[in-house]
Amino acid sequence: MKGCYMALTIGFQGLPDTIGGDIITKALGWIKPEKPDFLIFDPEAKKTGFEDGGRTLHIAYPKLDKKIYVKLDDFGDAETLSECIGRPIRSQYAVTFMLPEER
Repeated sequence: MKGCYMALTIGFQGLPDTIGGDIITKALGWIKPEKPDFLIFDPEAKKTGFEDGGRTLHIAYPKLDKKIYVKLDDFGDAETLSECIGRPIRSQYAVTFMLPEER
């Protein structure tokens, strides 16, 4: 997904750079305003597949110790998102990368 604001939680930032970077690259390629708008990178999943009518993509990712969630939020317009984050931005979309306990 191009043109979005990315938020990386403290827990996500603690991942090794190669794994975090790989997850960001893959997530931005899969996540969309239409569907899926929620991704689960899961070390225990045997295969990658959709859930919730296509809203959630559950991704087999054995390199992790625990799940990583990626959530897309639509703020409606760039002005609203800019107000929420406290600086000007040209997108209405925010993508958050987080651990389950940071949800």
